[in-house]
Amino acid sequence: MYNNNNNNNNNNNNNNNNNNNNNNNNNNNNNNNNNNNNNNNNNNNNNNNNNNNNNNNNNNNNNNNNNNNNNNNNNNNNNNNNNNNNNNNNNNNNNNNNNNNNNNNNNNNNNNNNNNNNNNNNNNFNFKI
Repeated sequence: MYNNNNNNNNNNNNNNNNNNNNNNNNNNNNNNNNNNNNNNNNNNNNNNNNNNNNNNNNNNNNNNNNNNNNNNNNNNNNNNNNNNNNNNNNNNNNNNNNNNNNNNNNNNNNNNNNNNNNNNNNNNFNFKI
């Protein structure tokens, strides 16, 4: 009877130990799974952060490119305006030169006419004498 009780107690103890071991193993497995999940989440977060950074960099690059394009367009517009101004100035100078030439020609014609009139008057006077 004592032996049987001892055996039963031993068996019960063994079973309890086994159960405890199993529980410990399960807990360890759960902990490992949790750790793995945490690591995965961290990795995902890191990846998301990297993607966001890349997107920000791309946006910055695009903005810089747009700014450069705008600057180039402004420069081109300024150059075109300068060219137009130069052309206008040249045209004005040409017009002034033409006007001056016309005035000179008119003056010369007037002088010639005056000289001719003077000559005619002299001739008429000489003839009358």
